[in-house]
Amino acid sequence: MAKPASDTPRLRTVLLYSRGHLGSAIVFNLLHKRELDIVGVVRASPLLSAKTGYINFNPIKKTGIRLGVMLAWQRSIELLTYGLAVLFSFFRKDGFLPGWLLAHRLKIPILTCKDINAPEVLDFLREKQPDILVSAYFHQIIRPPILKIPRLGVLNIHPGWLPDYRGVMNYFWVLRNEEQSGGVSIHWIDEGIDTGGLLARVRFTITPQMTQHQVLMKTAILGSRLLQQIARRLARNEAIPVITVSEEDARYYSLPGPQAFDEYFRRRRFFRIRNVLRIIFHGISRKKNRTPYATGKDNR
Repeated sequence: MAKPASDTPRLRTVLLYSRGHLGSAIVFNLLHKRELDIVGVVRASPLLSAKTGYINFNPIKKTGIRLGVMLAWQRSIELLTYGLAVLFSFFRKDGFLPGWLLAHRLKIPILTCKDINAPEVLDFLREKQPDILVSAYFHQIIRPPILKIPRLGVLNIHPGWLPDYRGVMNYFWVLRNEEQSGGVSIHWIDEGIDTGGLLARVRFTITPQMTQHQVLMKTAILGSRLLQQIARRLARNEAIPVITVSEEDARYYSLPGPQAFDEYFRRRRFFRIRNVLRIIFHGISRKKNRTPYATGKDNR
C-alpha cells in the first residue's frame, strides 16, 4: 500500500477500539498509514462491565438466550478468523490483521482498559497529544474530561443513518425494520448519544440475502472511507459544515429483545461463515476512496 505524500498533512489520532469486534478491526486496517497518524489505541472489551471488569450479563438478560447464543457463535467464528489472519500474515504483507497484531507491527502503543473514563486513560491520552480521537464501534460512554483532550474533538463512525437510527446495533435494526437501504454516518461526539454535529453520511442498498453481519462490515468499510475524506479536510484546516437534520426523524434503538430477534430470524440469517472468511482470503480493498461525500438525505 502506497504511503501518503510527504507534504500531505496527517492528524495525530488515538483509536478507540472494541476488543474482538470485527468492525473495529476493519476500521483499523483501513485507516492506518492514510490521512491519520495513529499514535495510540485505547482498547476495551464490549463483553465486560466497565464497573466490575467481569462479564456483563445484562445485555443477554435483555436480548434473551437465543440472541446471546448467536452472538457467542458469531464471536467464536470471528476469533477463528483472527487466528487464520495471523497465520496468513506470514505469507501476505497486505492482508487483514487483528488489531493487536497490527498495532504490534506498526509499533503503536495499546492501552487496554475497563473504563474509558479512568484516570490512566486520561494520562495516556494527554501523553499522546492527539488532534482527534476516532471511535470505531466503541461501546462505552465517553465523558467530558476525555472529550476535551483532543485538539479538534472526537469523531464517531456510526453504523446507521443519522438521526433516523441512533443507538446500538443499527445493522440489526435496519434489517428488522425491512429497510431498502442502510447507512453509515460520521459525527462529532458530544455528551448526548449520537447527537453531535453530523459531518457526513452515505446510504447503501440492502439486498434480500444480506445479514446483519454483512451490514456491519459494509458500514465499517464505507465509514472508514468517509472518515478518510473528513480527516483530509480537517488536516488542511478546511471548514466542514455540519449537516442540518430534523429531530422529527430521530429514532433511538436499544438492544433488541427476544420478539424483535424472532421477527428478524424468520426472514434472514444472522451471519454466514463464508462472509467472515472472505476477509481473510480476499482482504479489504484499500483502493483510493471513491465514496461520495454525503451531505443530503437522498444520497444513495
